[in-house]
Amino acid sequence: RPLLTFQVTGAEIVTLLEQGLHHAFGPNNSTGGYPYCAGIRYDVDANQAFNNRTTNVEVNPRLASDTWTPIDLERQYTLATNSYVGFAGDSYTLFQDKVPTDTNLDATQSFIRYAVAQGYLRDPPLEEYSTQYFAPYVWSGHVSRRK
Repeated sequence: RPLLTFQVTGAEIVTLLEQGLHHAFGPNNSTGGYPYCAGIRYDVDANQAFNNRTTNVEVNPRLASDTWTPIDLERQYTLATNSYVGFAGDSYTLFQDKVPTDTNLDATQSFIRYAVAQGYLRDPPLEEYSTQYFAPYVWSGHVSRRK
């Protein structure tokens, strides 16, 4: 799949996170759309309603430093994703109103080139995981990933 970039605001990034979580925990119950990210981290409470599941969203563009800062909802960010998600796959419908830039790179091949250049892949430190805290959905005394 081609790698696409989009210009989005911080508020739109939060909306995209919520859309992915809604796809995972809403009526579709599909974990395929769960928002795994690089350079963005956040807390999730699956018990909350749509637009309230994501809190404490922070960014560290390109993981260039150890400094994470709260997302600026007004700022423009460049977001990269594969074409499936970029063309509204997995219910990321916000992309329907956006014009992508095609990087002319294949997402999988780009990852492979990165891995080869690194010489090894490492498990990122926990502070770089996109989901920093997760409160699972609780129903009738049972804990579940989804409703």
